[in-house]
Amino acid sequence: MASGTFSLYRLPYIALAVVIDCMKPYHIFRLSLVSKKSHRIARSMRKKEGKIYLIFAQKERINIVYRGCSYILFIIPDHLVEQEGEVFELLKIKNAAFNTEMKRETDEMYIQRNCNMFAVLTTLLEYAISFYGQPIHFVKIMPGNRWELTKRAIEWVLSRQETIPDCSFRCETNSDVQFRYFLDKIGNRVSKQLAIDTVSISENFQHSFRQPLTAVITRMGCKPWLNINNLYSLNSQYIDIKNTKFTCADMNSFLKNWLQGGNSELRCLFLRLPLTYDEVVLDGLEAVQRKSVNKIEYNHFKNNIFKFSSSFELKKNDGTIASLGVENGINRQFVMVVWPDLLNKPYPAHEME
Repeated sequence: MASGTFSLYRLPYIALAVVIDCMKPYHIFRLSLVSKKSHRIARSMRKKEGKIYLIFAQKERINIVYRGCSYILFIIPDHLVEQEGEVFELLKIKNAAFNTEMKRETDEMYIQRNCNMFAVLTTLLEYAISFYGQPIHFVKIMPGNRWELTKRAIEWVLSRQETIPDCSFRCETNSDVQFRYFLDKIGNRVSKQLAIDTVSISENFQHSFRQPLTAVITRMGCKPWLNINNLYSLNSQYIDIKNTKFTCADMNSFLKNWLQGGNSELRCLFLRLPLTYDEVVLDGLEAVQRKSVNKIEYNHFKNNIFKFSSSFELKKNDGTIASLGVENGINRQFVMVVWPDLLNKPYPAHEME
């Protein structure tokens, strides 16, 4: 059988489009790095639904997510050492040039570190943003020994876009300083989903938000540090906090604040309380206990459904109704849902007793 090479660009346009459509998103992206002509063709045929992810951990990564699957575009490790049988290739982007290595077994591109990693990272980000024609969609922050680089890169991102749709923060070592920085500089710039997992903050950590956090969804799975004033400042539609130190008196204060117009965007609140629910939660409130023969379904975020048959009804002066439920089991879960639900289903008063 004869062997040889075949120029991809000798194919007619329709055939070329079919070939490129069969490629994975990161293969199309890497094709764009070959030449100006490749860049032009790859960009015109890229998979436009891709979202850019920026991950700060032990290895900085730039990913592209397409139809739920994440693909790595670049990895910047602590060091990149040439091994026997492996060679570095020079990658040029505009006026920058740096060594790269393809890990064939994982199909990943590693970038060699140099004295100006900030310039390397921002050059790669600029190229990815330009190629996909969209801003960074998700930033994941796991503070490590390169915190200064992380901080500079985040400030660079925020200087280019007003908000970050999704953001995740997790610290596994005691890093109160990094966590405060995140809350002050980034927390209120997240527009869709904010996830925080602070497993190693100090026991007595306290913080006052400079501005309310307004992400549509706020999730916290961490040591209990929020006080009731912090909860007032979470003006999200969906709030899920795994561990809290709120008392029943705190929740009573929260409900009164909601009735007076506080947390105006709230649709769903899920908390795990340290204490079992008691009547103090409803003290001074015109709450009506409701029961239903069949389970009431409330549709909320991520296609989830909250089901309940017993609840307390709270009503604002404007007619807005909330259902309040508390599970006295191991989780001691405090649940509050505001009607209508996410599918615009109204409060099922006719099903309640």
